[in-house]
Amino acid sequence: MDFESIPGRITQEINAIGLAFMETPGSRLGYGPALYTDSYNAAYLWNSGFSSCPLWAADYDVNQPESTGPWDSRDDFQYSDRGRAAGVNGDVDMDFFKDSMFIHSQTPRPEPSPGGIGALLTCRVQGGDTLWGISRRFGTTVGRLAALNHISNPNVIYKGQILEIPDILKA
Repeated sequence: MDFESIPGRITQEINAIGLAFMETPGSRLGYGPALYTDSYNAAYLWNSGFSSCPLWAADYDVNQPESTGPWDSRDDFQYSDRGRAAGVNGDVDMDFFKDSMFIHSQTPRPEPSPGGIGALLTCRVQGGDTLWGISRRFGTTVGRLAALNHISNPNVIYKGQILEIPDILKA
């Protein structure tokens, strides 16, 4: 989400609109979009409700963003809007991306033999995710996810962890 021009709105309205927008694709796709903003707005505009979304921070003429606000770290750093690229006329944005910025497909695995658990999807845990939230997003239960992924404590999952999810559409 790139939400830069916000005339006449107060911070609470901006955050409410932004969160509503961010939740819609996340609930349908199984992963949320990234928030693109500059370092100042990361620190002073966006609240902690966005900290589970990947942060794409723009901050020019520095080695790293000056602030990441409520985020533990940034997932992308746009360090210039005056870069050059072969075959492109004019300025281009220059970025450092972490792996967390890439969409990892949720490709169903082949159907197991009869009597199995059905088709599976995979989901990469994002910062701020909970097993309960993931179970709601995919229409399953915490218990089923914990059992399927050999999780002894359902209150502990890790950012970047790959979970197997039952595909309820193929079950």
